[in-house]
Amino acid sequence: MTSTTETLNDLIEIARDGKNFYEHALTEVKNPELKALFTEIAQSKAEIISALSSQVSAAGEKPAEQGTFAGSFRKYYTDVKTSFASKEKEEVTYVSELEEQEDRLLHALERAVNEHATPDAQASLRSQLEKARATHDRMRDLKHRMQAAH
Repeated sequence: MTSTTETLNDLIEIARDGKNFYEHALTEVKNPELKALFTEIAQSKAEIISALSSQVSAAGEKPAEQGTFAGSFRKYYTDVKTSFASKEKEEVTYVSELEEQEDRLLHALERAVNEHATPDAQASLRSQLEKARATHDRMRDLKHRMQAAH
């Protein structure tokens, strides 16, 4: 496996962590607006996974099919954390932890673009980076609004 395909597979795993976390959060929150947002972002993560997987396959390698331990742990940690939170704070907790997941993907994509990507992968990674940055900023702003309201 080349350094680039290894990096792409790492990104696939992190994006899959995010997708899985959003899908899980959907089952935990009650707010229909949050449910709609989480559905939209989970779909966006699926698109990132698909685009990166296509690049790995085109290089003759096998795309990553699972997430990471860190992603699974964050989801579990959030469940434990919300079990001790008041009902009003549960949704804020999910949004806050999901924003942290967005940080993780954003930083990994930035590193990949700046350090690991071949010229062929650069354009695709930059496109995924812009999508991730927009989602991150959206979740960060939502987190701040929700925290200010509580």
